[in-house]
Amino acid sequence: MIESAVTRLREEQEGMTLGMYVDISMFVKVGEGEWNAVTRSNEPIEVVIGIPEEIRADGREYYIIRSHEGECDILADMDDKPDAITISTDKFSAYQIDILISKV
Repeated sequence: MIESAVTRLREEQEGMTLGMYVDISMFVKVGEGEWNAVTRSNEPIEVVIGIPEEIRADGREYYIIRSHEGECDILADMDDKPDAITISTDKFSAYQIDILISKV
């Protein structure tokens, strides 16, 4: 699913290339109970993801593609930090860092 979202994004943004996958998971444990996966939160939380050195370069724009329960969403970086991507999300599952390299 993420690859089809990248294909769609490439139609809109020439120069888009695949980056790396990241799994953003959240678990909760109450008392002595079991750990349970949380797939959604009531309110969005801010998540900061470090950009690995091997895909960092000046002039690049970074995006996150979130694949969650059969749907893909493209999330833009919310800050200007060159070594991190900041997103706001209320869904926890598979994500991918994608790079727009047309400005390099």
